[in-house]
This record gives sequence, structure tokens and C-alpha cells, in this order.
Amino acid sequence: MKRIYLTSQFSSVAKEVAQDIGLDHPKTAFIYTAAEQEYLEDEWFVNSKRTLTDNGFDIVEYSITGKTFEEITEFISGVDVIYVCGGNTFYLLEKTLESGFDKVLQNVLDDKVYIGHSAGSVLLGNSVALKSNPPKTSLTNFDGLKIVDFTIVPHWGKESAKDAKLALFEKMYDLGDNVVLLKDGSYIFTDGNTFEIR
Repeated sequence: MKRIYLTSQFSSVAKEVAQDIGLDHPKTAFIYTAAEQEYLEDEWFVNSKRTLTDNGFDIVEYSITGKTFEEITEFISGVDVIYVCGGNTFYLLEKTLESGFDKVLQNVLDDKVYIGHSAGSVLLGNSVALKSNPPKTSLTNFDGLKIVDFTIVPHWGKESAKDAKLALFEKMYDLGDNVVLLKDGSYIFTDGNTFEIR
């Protein structure tokens, strides 16, 4: 059974997610690829790592950039939790496809806990086209990994993101997909068959 937690802002729900997972100091792959271009010094990124450790996760930082399917598979085999952080979703998707991380996830999600934060959540949906940060990649196809059958818009209701989010409505309509508008204080849990917003 899959145990997937898709968050908008992990720090807002970390305690609840950690309690629900129920593992004692789980070894956690902190995959920071989406942030590596420009966000590594940002407060939210530093806070993500601190929040994980404060809630009992033993993190090992890792980037999938430049890695092979075999290298990622070996690394992931040694962890309990896969945490994919926020940042640039388009860049994350590009590196996911280049490295074979998409195939790794397909192979391991029945055995590993997955936590997505913003971009790391959007990645698992049907499309990444509703993200507002610039592509900064050569991607021409914005399909997500389609592990969940909807598209996620994180940070809904955040005042600083209001204009960017409201500008997405026409895109949402044209996309023609199920769209989940996810607030920072909420998260989606799915076992692969059903999902709920908590």
C-alpha cells in the first residue's frame, strides 16, 4: 500500500504528518533538486530541513541531478522516507525524467513513504503546467508523473501569491483536469486508491 503525503508547505503540517507516519527516526532522503538552482539559502528551504529534524526525521541530503537510475535506486533502497522539496517544478520534472527518478518512484512507492513539498507534490500529479515559476528548462511537455489522478496548485490562499494564483484560472479551464487547490496548512494523503485532504 502506498503512503503518499502531498503538502503545500511541509512545516505547517509536519507534526501531524510525522505522527501519522509513526516511524521512529526514519532515515529520510531529502531530495533538494528543485531548489538547487537558486533557493538553497532561502529561509523556507532552511526551515524545511530544520522542521524535518525537529520532528524526528534523520535526513540525508541528495540531488538526482547527474545521477543514473541505478545510482538513485541504490540510494533510495537505504531510506524509509523520500522527501522531495519545493523549488522550481519544471526543473525538477526535467531532472526527474533525465535521471530515471520517475521510474525509481514507480518501483518503490509501495514500500517507501513519500512526502512532497510544493514542487515535490505537484510532480506526482497529472500536470505541472499550473505552476507560476518560470520553466528555466528545455521541456516542451508539462505532464507530471500521473501517480495521482489530479493536478495540484499549492499555496492557495497565500496573500503573496494571490495575483499569480488568480491568473491561473484560464489555464485550469483549458487543462480540463481535476484540480486540487491546496492551502499551506493542509495536505493530501493517498494510499494509491483513494485520497483525502486533511
